[in-house]
Amino acid sequence: MMEIWHWINNNSGGVQAVGSVAAILFAVGVAWLSSWLAVHQSANARSMEDVRALETVASIVINAMNLIQTAKEQLCDDGGALIVGYCMEVHDRNAFRNAGEAVREIPIVHLPDFEVVKPVLEMRDLILAADEMIAQICKDYHTEEGDWQEGLDRFRDLHRRADKYVSTVEDAVRRVRDGD
Repeated sequence: MMEIWHWINNNSGGVQAVGSVAAILFAVGVAWLSSWLAVHQSANARSMEDVRALETVASIVINAMNLIQTAKEQLCDDGGALIVGYCMEVHDRNAFRNAGEAVREIPIVHLPDFEVVKPVLEMRDLILAADEMIAQICKDYHTEEGDWQEGLDRFRDLHRRADKYVSTVEDAVRRVRDGD
């Protein structure tokens, strides 16, 4: 033990140099680890914000789809038997317009990719087109001037397209939430 102490006393400059290098390496390592943790925490926070924002977009799009879905069930699924009741009691043009405005106000630039942008843009048009189509079907049914049956066929097609777009947005939410 005494020999080691004697060697350290004789080589104190070298021991100090090694100690200084070790201290510098330790400080660099701590700084790097701190920086790495901050970057990953920031990325996780941004990821959670992206998920929440996309979930909000999805809920707006789903709300619009629910209006279209209800109209399809009332108008199309019963062979037109509920057209009068739907047109007089259920159809709320303001709800369709409000849903269209909500979809229109979605900030497209913040969506993750074109795979989500396209369905949102399409839903903007479809919710307003659905409202106009329903109004026309109701008018044609009551006045017997137009072909309301053809209108129902077009509405079914609109519903299929809207359903596809909603599925795409829901898939994007799952993809972003899962980190894919």
